[in-house]
Amino acid sequence: MTSYPAYSEDQFQDPDESTDLFLAPEPTAEAPATEYTTPVPPSFESAFVALDNQAEQLQALRGTLARLHDSSAERERAMNRLEAELVASRIKVEQQKALVDDLQAELTQREQLLGSVRDAVSELGRVLDPESPGQTPDQSSY
Repeated sequence: MTSYPAYSEDQFQDPDESTDLFLAPEPTAEAPATEYTTPVPPSFESAFVALDNQAEQLQALRGTLARLHDSSAERERAMNRLEAELVASRIKVEQQKALVDDLQAELTQREQLLGSVRDAVSELGRVLDPESPGQTPDQSSY
């Protein structure tokens, strides 16, 4: 059972001990017993007003909760979209790295081929154009 600061179970007398049938807090130590007046018992109208106030508060809290839920759901959707974009970007980067690796391998292969072609052309040039007596190997034309 929940107790509220203004009223607690200890403040009310047991119905069997009392002849009054309404709930009222006992006087506090701050107020002298001579100044104690009999409080007005709570009415159904005041109880309904309190219930209406609680219902309004619950409706306001439901509205706040709904807004928080919508906001949270929107953030979740945005985060999922950003995560998907990040994954797509990472995949694209990996594909580009693989393409760069393939192109570098092809470039290395072509450079080797070009080097072997140069060597073959150089050898062919030496075979077809023997060096002149006045020419050094650095001066020979191909």
